[in-house]
Amino acid sequence: MKKIWGKRIGTGVLAISLMLSSLPTQLSIALPHKAKAADTEFKSEAFDYGKLPDSTAAKITRKSLTGREWTGEDNNLDITSVNTLPDSSNLVPYADIASAYAGAKDYARDKSSYYQFLTGEGQDWDLTVFDNPAKAEAAGAFQNTNYKMDAKDGWKKVTLPASWTSYGFDHSIYTNSAMPFEESTEFPLAPTKKNPVGLYRKTFTVKDSMLQKNGKVYITLGGVESAYYLYINGKEIGYSEDSYDPHTFDITDALNDPGKENVLAVKVYKFCDGTWMEDQDMIYDGGIFRDVYLTSTPTVHVQDYTLTTDLSDDYSTADLKVKMQTINDAATDRTWPRSLICMMIRGIYVLQRRKILQQSHPVNRRRRHCRCRLQIQNFGTVIIQTCIQWYYLCMIKAPNFITKV
Repeated sequence: MKKIWGKRIGTGVLAISLMLSSLPTQLSIALPHKAKAADTEFKSEAFDYGKLPDSTAAKITRKSLTGREWTGEDNNLDITSVNTLPDSSNLVPYADIASAYAGAKDYARDKSSYYQFLTGEGQDWDLTVFDNPAKAEAAGAFQNTNYKMDAKDGWKKVTLPASWTSYGFDHSIYTNSAMPFEESTEFPLAPTKKNPVGLYRKTFTVKDSMLQKNGKVYITLGGVESAYYLYINGKEIGYSEDSYDPHTFDITDALNDPGKENVLAVKVYKFCDGTWMEDQDMIYDGGIFRDVYLTSTPTVHVQDYTLTTDLSDDYSTADLKVKMQTINDAATDRTWPRSLICMMIRGIYVLQRRKILQQSHPVNRRRRHCRCRLQIQNFGTVIIQTCIQWYYLCMIKAPNFITKV
């Protein structure tokens, strides 16, 4: 598809607007200081980031998997993930400020053109669970696109997220101080005779707005108990065994042409060597128990951010500091003569019962830092600071939700 990446904004609790343009090297940003009360929904001045530079995504290199990462053999406890992206805040890309504002306020992630749920209502998955890894292996190469599911293996249509015990597979195990294993197992090994393995398959088509000429497509699994291998269209993508943290994988090169179906396959082990570290007073079920979703970004994009506030001595104001980490996923170094990337806090919206109490465009007079050259697969950092009136952030009788766009 010959499309040009248009406007977009990344947001978690923080909705950040990005601009790739020809700006002065010093990144001087002058934002007028205004504060006004309003009881209406968000209204934004129209603006455009312009055309992003054409670029080609860098070739993805992945480490090969042994298929034994979950076992604890050879004391490999340090292997908790393979081919995952660095951990980061929960960033959601949006096309414009208005949708980013709504997304941050209502957490309406699915309204973004660059976000796609693979779980939830109307998203069918196929699942079967075997008693142990050997039986799962005997079921064949389930990750292949031409794999034929055998009804004798107990395949069921399921809706996720949900532990597989909720669909009648396996059984829940509650433990307090003892390990949940149902066979004698020595540290740091994972059980092999009684260790349920779930096989998941799902077909999906990536929506057109996410398949851009100079973009990347990622998949995130929000929570899987406890270890899993990920495949797209039969291609081995990666591995993770950190049950309660989300992990993201780059799948750009594994997807079929626009408009064609893709096959997602996930092999999940209920127990792994990491279970020794995760064990606590809890119930063990197994499976994909949090959302799975796709996101897309330009090749140069925000990877993570850190937001901190420092109160003044009289608590009347606070210094707001936003540190952005960007990454270059293009095939070449990206260097702009006057600027690489500029980040702006467009406004602070103090909300009470979903109404705007204050809309301010804070003055930004602090020094900004920007690394104006990003080598392939390297990170850069941008820091921006501003001052806000703390009064709006701490009304005792009516606490406010703060949305920053």
